Amino acid sequence: ITINNTDTLLNNLNFIFDTSSTGGIFIDTATGFSNLFINSGIVSMNVFPNPFANQLNINFELSQDVDVAVELISINGSQTKELLNKTNCKKGSYNYTVAIPQNFAEGNYLLKIKAGNNVIVKKLILKK
Repeated sequence: ITINNTDTLLNNLNFIFDTSSTGGIFIDTATGFSNLFINSGIVSMNVFPNPFANQLNINFELSQDVDVAVELISINGSQTKELLNKTNCKKGSYNYTVAIPQNFAEGNYLLKIKAGNNVIVKKLILKK
């Protein structure tokens, strides 16, 4: 995962790195996996189920017009899948169900969500 000066928020990599508001590195105290609810100020997102099998539900609400991209990445980086790439999404609510490729192996994955300049990374588990 590349972090650059346009990324404003990275979450759930055992730390949270925030370059936009108060700034700094904060310890992530999450101890388990569950459905993911994310609120970065620009995007509020719910991703479920977790663990997942053959599909993911991605529901989000935007507080402003932005580009949105969602990518699923295996923990070792060997498998990636662009789940969503929408340019100029208008402020409002969106609901998507996305299929997971059958050749993706069970294991830990990272869900990378980019909304405008906000980048959020969350851990997911694929169980078949």
